Amino acid sequence: MLIALALALAGEVPEPLFDPLTGYRIAHYRAPVGEAPPGVTKIDDAEAAALADGRKVLLIDVTPAEDGQWDADRHSWRLSQPYRTISGAHWFPDAGRWPNAPSVEHWFDEGLDRLAHGRRGKLILVFCRADCWMSWNASWKVLRRGYKNVRWYPNGSDGFREMGRLMRTVMPER
Repeated sequence: MLIALALALAGEVPEPLFDPLTGYRIAHYRAPVGEAPPGVTKIDDAEAAALADGRKVLLIDVTPAEDGQWDADRHSWRLSQPYRTISGAHWFPDAGRWPNAPSVEHWFDEGLDRLAHGRRGKLILVFCRADCWMSWNASWKVLRRGYKNVRWYPNGSDGFREMGRLMRTVMPER
């Protein structure tokens, strides 16, 4: 509090980290993350591996596309390089950003509904990279959209890679 006051008096207003209305992280997404969003279950490496092996979970990767661009007219991504993620995962780049372009939000909503076949009780595991608020935001978005069985894996694709798990090259979800 004192640091913020001193910065304000010096004419330097710190950039807010959270949206006061929604609670989503809105800046500096690559930073340590603690507890899961309210209503979302945080899981560790062993739990994530067991879920992925069981194939009864919908794996949602929200890692941003490096140097990629969203084409709002085509509702698709233009990528500058390939991306590797957990085998079986569906990639929704930037779906954890807030605020987001309405077309990206619509694309994410439609993709979730299609992949979960409209079943709100479907087990959904959301991840990004380690120390990334995108997956925190996205897991909360999924819960707020009515899905009831949401897990958040904070170690994400980095955790799987470190465990020596199978990774594959994917394109963003269509």
